[in-house]
Amino acid sequence: MGGFPLRKKRMSFSLELGYPFLDFRFGYGLSDRFQFLIGYRGLYSLSSAGYAGVKIGLFQNKERSVGVSLVALGGYNYVKDADGDGGTTKMLVGGDGGFGEGWLMATVRRRRHGLTLTGGMRISEMSGCDDSEYYCYSSVFDSGRDGTLVTAFFELGWEMRIMQFASYYVAMGVDMFTNSKDLPAMVRFRTGVMLDF
Repeated sequence: MGGFPLRKKRMSFSLELGYPFLDFRFGYGLSDRFQFLIGYRGLYSLSSAGYAGVKIGLFQNKERSVGVSLVALGGYNYVKDADGDGGTTKMLVGGDGGFGEGWLMATVRRRRHGLTLTGGMRISEMSGCDDSEYYCYSSVFDSGRDGTLVTAFFELGWEMRIMQFASYYVAMGVDMFTNSKDLPAMVRFRTGVMLDF
């Protein structure tokens, strides 16, 4: 987990609950340094997104107590426009169109416990107001037009091996919407279980 990719031909499945996302993710180790990822995330019933990506191991020591990985994801996010005010939801989930993310993850672990620091950036499409809307509630940008939202995020997490093939993890951090005046930042939280076999 964290800064360590899966070993070759190993698989993982994770279920994650948090704010803003519910997330399901499947991983497969293509080699000891490259892992394929595919998943689904959503702001529960208000949005849904499918994504795929890779996790690349950049460094790990012989004891596998320190690891650093790069994660690159891309996908498409659909936001349900609830009562014409989908702008807040679009902001919380970081877009309502195509998106790309890059994370750098570093983990230090000892025995069954690990501490992970993650930093990254997401670039995503944002739709503006429809011409037929009188009030521009669903727009993220002042112009009411389409745009690109840039989100920087940082997170600190803790993991624990609870069984031979299962780990529990929890993480907290912040999303910073760098080019939005309405919502400059938001706390993020996630907790979940990962099975690897």
